[in-house]
Amino acid sequence: MADKVKLTKDKINKLLAEHQANIKAAKEASLPFPAQKDIYDTELKGFLVRLGMTKAVYCVAKRCNGRMTRVVIGDHGVFFPDHNEPTLNARKRAAILIAQMESGENPNEAKKERREQGLTLSEAFENYVLDNPRLKKNTVKIYRGLLNNHAADWMNKPLKALDAEMVKKRHTEITRKSFPESANKFVRTLRAICYANKQLLPENPACMPRKKWNPSERRTGVVQAHQLPAWYLALVDYRNQDLSDYLMLLLLTGLRRSEGFSLLWKDVDLKGKTLTARDTKNGKDHTVPLSDFLCEMLERRIASKVNDYVFPSMTSATGHLVEPKKAVASISKAAGFKINCHDLRRTFMSVASHLGISETHIKRLVNHSITDVTGGYIFDIEQSGPHKRMQEITDTIIGYIAKPAAVFLALKRLHDQTEKQKAKVVDMGGRRKAVTA
Repeated sequence: MADKVKLTKDKINKLLAEHQANIKAAKEASLPFPAQKDIYDTELKGFLVRLGMTKAVYCVAKRCNGRMTRVVIGDHGVFFPDHNEPTLNARKRAAILIAQMESGENPNEAKKERREQGLTLSEAFENYVLDNPRLKKNTVKIYRGLLNNHAADWMNKPLKALDAEMVKKRHTEITRKSFPESANKFVRTLRAICYANKQLLPENPACMPRKKWNPSERRTGVVQAHQLPAWYLALVDYRNQDLSDYLMLLLLTGLRRSEGFSLLWKDVDLKGKTLTARDTKNGKDHTVPLSDFLCEMLERRIASKVNDYVFPSMTSATGHLVEPKKAVASISKAAGFKINCHDLRRTFMSVASHLGISETHIKRLVNHSITDVTGGYIFDIEQSGPHKRMQEITDTIIGYIAKPAAVFLALKRLHDQTEKQKAKVVDMGGRRKAVTA
C-alpha cells in the first residue's frame, strides 16, 4: 500500500533525509533498497512526491483517456506544497493538471507538441529576462505589461508562428485604441525578444519599416519662470513636508523621479556637499553636488529622520516614498497648469542652459550618457566647478520663486483672512436670527 501523508515542506525534508539515509545504510550492508519512493498527498488525490537518491520531485499520477499517466511538476526546493506564490505552489499546480486530465487533455502530449512547435513567446520573454540581469525591475514590469495587455493571445504561441503581417496588424489595432506610443513600445519589446532568438527564426517579425511606426512627440514640458511662484505656493499649500522637499530636490538637482525616491541617508555627504544616487537608469552611480539651499533642507530633514531613506514612507512596502501621482495632480490643479516630475528635471536643464552652462556639463549634472570621450574627464579635474554651477542654478530658480511668491503669499493670506472674517459675520447673523425667533 502506498504511503500517504499531508505533504508539507518540512514533512518532505524529513522524509527525503530518511530515504537517503536508508539507501546509504542499505548500500553499506549490501542489501537491496528501492532508489525511488512515492509519497501520496492526503489532501489532493493524485498529487504525490517522488523521493530519489539526490532530490524529491512533485508529480501527478492519474488516469487520462483510460491510461495511467504521470506528469512531472518540478523539483522540491523550487516548488513547495504550500508556497505563497501560486506559480510555485505544487499542490495548486497539481490541481490544475488534474482538472486538465479529467477533461481528457494529456499535459505530457501538450508539452511534447509545444516542444515540437518550438519556444513560445512567454518562454522566450522569460528567457530574455534571465539573460539580461541588468534590466531594471520596473523595465521588466513595463515589458511584461505590454505583452500581457496587447499580446495575451500570443503568449502560448510558438515564437516562429508570429509573422510580420501579424505584428503590423496588432500595431495598427493598438494605435487605433488611441495608444500610439504603447503600440511602438510593444513592437520594440517584441523585436528585442525575437532578436535574442534570431537563430530560431527565418526573420524578425517585429522589424517594421520606419514609415510604419507612429511618430513620437518628444516631451518638452517645463515650468516657465513666471509659473514657478504659483507652483511653489501650491506645493507649500499641499502641506506635506516630505513631498514638498522631494519635489524641490528634483527641481534643484535634475534627478530622475526614482533616483529621488530611493535616496539613502548613507549616500548623503553634507560635509562634502554631495549626494549619490545608486544604480541609476544607465547602470552607474551618480554623484550630485549640492547647493546651500539643499544642504540646509537635508540638515533639517536628518534631524527628524525616521529610517534609512531620505524620503520615508510608513505605508509603502519599500519603506520610502513611491509614485506621488495624486499629489502631483493636486498640486498641478492648485497651480493652474499641468506638471509632472520629469518636467522638473527638464526645468533644471533649461535653467542650466539659460545660464550658459555647456551641454557636456549639463549632461554630467543630470547623468545623461556622454559620447565625447574628453567630456568624461572634465568633472574629475574640476573640483569646485560642479558645485559652483549647481549653486548658480539653485540661486536662479529660487530667484524666480522668492519675490513673486512672497507677494502672492501675502495677498493669499490676506484674502483667506478676509473670507474667514466674512464667514464669522454670516455665522453671527444667523445666530442672532435664531435667538430672536
